[in-house]
Amino acid sequence: MTYYAKSEKVDGERKYGETIAEHTNHLLEQFHVLKQIYPDVLNKNDWTLLKIAAQYHDLGKMNSLFQKRLLQGGKPSSEEIPHALLSVTLVPIKEIQSDFDPKQKLKEANHTKALIHAIAYHHERDFSHIELTNYQKAIDLLKNDAAKFDFSEINNFDYPPQLVPQKISNRLLKPGKKLLGKDPAYHLYVMIKGLLNRLDYAAGGHYQVEYSNDFLPQALAAKLAGFKKDNPNADWNEMQHFLADHADESQVVIAQTGMGKTEGALLWLKQGKGFFVLPLIAAINSIYDRIVKMTRETFDGTAKDVIEDRVGVLHSGTYAKLISDANISEDNLTKYAELTRAMSLPLTVTTLDQIFTFVFHPAGFERQLATLAYSKVVIDEIQNYDPQLLAYIIYGLKVIQDFGGQFLVMTATLPPLVIDLMRQEYIQLPAPNVFLDTKITHRHRVKTIQAELEATDIIDQYRGDKMLVICNTVKKATNLYRAVQKLDPKLNVHLLHSRFIRRDRNEKVKQILATKNDDQPVIWITTQIVEASVDIDFDILLTELSELSGLFQRMGRVYRRRNYDGETPNVLIYDGGEKTTSGIGSDKKSVVDIDMFQLSKAAIQGLDRPLSEQDKLDLINETFTTENLKDSQYYERMTKVIGYLKAVQDDNPSLNEVKQRFRDVTNVDVMPQSTYDDNQEEVDHLVRVLNGDDPKARRRLPRIEAQTKLEQYLVPIAHWRVQNYAQRNLGLKYLPNLKVVDVAYSSEIGVDFEKFPGKTEDKSSGNNIF
Repeated sequence: MTYYAKSEKVDGERKYGETIAEHTNHLLEQFHVLKQIYPDVLNKNDWTLLKIAAQYHDLGKMNSLFQKRLLQGGKPSSEEIPHALLSVTLVPIKEIQSDFDPKQKLKEANHTKALIHAIAYHHERDFSHIELTNYQKAIDLLKNDAAKFDFSEINNFDYPPQLVPQKISNRLLKPGKKLLGKDPAYHLYVMIKGLLNRLDYAAGGHYQVEYSNDFLPQALAAKLAGFKKDNPNADWNEMQHFLADHADESQVVIAQTGMGKTEGALLWLKQGKGFFVLPLIAAINSIYDRIVKMTRETFDGTAKDVIEDRVGVLHSGTYAKLISDANISEDNLTKYAELTRAMSLPLTVTTLDQIFTFVFHPAGFERQLATLAYSKVVIDEIQNYDPQLLAYIIYGLKVIQDFGGQFLVMTATLPPLVIDLMRQEYIQLPAPNVFLDTKITHRHRVKTIQAELEATDIIDQYRGDKMLVICNTVKKATNLYRAVQKLDPKLNVHLLHSRFIRRDRNEKVKQILATKNDDQPVIWITTQIVEASVDIDFDILLTELSELSGLFQRMGRVYRRRNYDGETPNVLIYDGGEKTTSGIGSDKKSVVDIDMFQLSKAAIQGLDRPLSEQDKLDLINETFTTENLKDSQYYERMTKVIGYLKAVQDDNPSLNEVKQRFRDVTNVDVMPQSTYDDNQEEVDHLVRVLNGDDPKARRRLPRIEAQTKLEQYLVPIAHWRVQNYAQRNLGLKYLPNLKVVDVAYSSEIGVDFEKFPGKTEDKSSGNNIF
């Protein structure tokens, strides 16, 4: 008799697919791939346990109720017991316990308990409702199928199944009682379950579970060889050599802008599996492009699949980024994105919310954490995260380290408070290593202006070169842009913030990046969207004060890799005078913590001199100490969040709920009415494709392309801002709350609340800070 693991629909009719044996053997193939590429993930005994889990995880599917439902479809009946609970009844407990836990009582059998729980819970199910009489009845019925099943079709059983299924002792597995974090078997359970899930998904999706990092050392060597063609004495700098020499240790590195931190991080990764985490999608795309370019130049740059088993990009706009790459073939795009989401690629450039959701232990988190346990995680620009996200990072790095993973924190500035908190959480790390470029020592001459930033300041300070103006809020930036245009309509002035639809915003980002290689006079008025990891180089900066770390990041966009010897300040800081700057307040919607703002304001008061890189570090170290911030909302929020994460680690919330915690849930994506009117024909077509109303475009790729194109017409806006404007549903079945909103919009200004304020009141300028 043939027993099946899954079915599929063919021409609207449900048919059998893979057998249990076929699926299990595919799983075992991926097991050997994982073990070959990363042999040190587990010790010898634990590899054996993972193999046993792979062999047994789906055997319970042989039960007659499951086989019947497989062909007929529908939901499980009340009598059907989840197959995983039946799978464990075939595991030879006594033999395994004898080899792995010979001196322990059954209740204390850590290896056996971890194995059984990993199999039983390899799918996230609620077993609390299961009645023991039904469970025993299902086990009795399974005996008939177990007698008929050809176990020889499954490869290489180290521990052959017991042919008469037996209920597992309640001391070892009690349905509805998952292992808790304090259980001695918990760590091993997470690893076995997480890796079993990885193998299961790879086998079911017919993709490779892991690819070896055999390209990065070669690509870096080729990059250095390219430098040497122009300069035979070229070499990696001190910071890069340090990271290459300390690749087997977690590190914290503070290095000034322009020192090649990205290359340093890649040298630290070496041949390991890596995740490169940055706070902004624009920065992620930029780093991804650099790594892809380096890879394509090293290997055959004409090959379309040259990166598709090497480096991935993972964030909310992944498909938009991949579709824009002409070198990625349509046939490979979906597979490439799937491999990236499955964490199968050697190197992934990503956002925090994509890989750090494990800190809440949502359902299925083990797959994520088990992968990070043998990975190297790079956290870039850590100072750009708010206190809540920073708490997630600190707690997450502790957990990763406890499970065996390594991390590298890279930043231009780092408050001592953060290091103190990391050590308070018992994170093992050396003292931060500081690297300064001895050739670029005096980039900025700084002056603090005790006043609000006005349009007349921009006009007065403009020298006919490249000026950057950074504001704390969209409202402030927009008002300055309008006022400057009114004062001098001939000026070449541009505006950039987050309240543009994605298409227009992406175009503006391209334009501001192009100024690096263009000497044309220009003024860009922006928000802190350009604050970190954006490779631009302006001649003069006028900025509102936020706090010191953000300030020094902003200064890094001016004279980025040049010394400045002028007597006139090339950085002017406006501290608000007797007021605070825009977006700063005492509530939670403030751009930055009010205490950090006040400490920063005091630290730079009266400043009028050159400011070296060492001076900046000294100001950070003297200002943002634990002593100075111990009574601040900033410190309180971080410590409370860390405490909360410890308290809820066994709660298992839903993954969607957790992702909302990482994202700004006060913002909603909307389509301005004028954008819809200007693009109605295309938008309506995209909606039809996504709703499945277009028979010619029901394949997955056209739908992905349609979604990517539709997203280009959307803009994130604070929910309270749009709730009183006229709006209607766009008509998407899977996104019924996506609205067309009658707000004023133009590609020049973005969403314009000044032109058409509607019925809302500006409750907080801090809501629109980017």
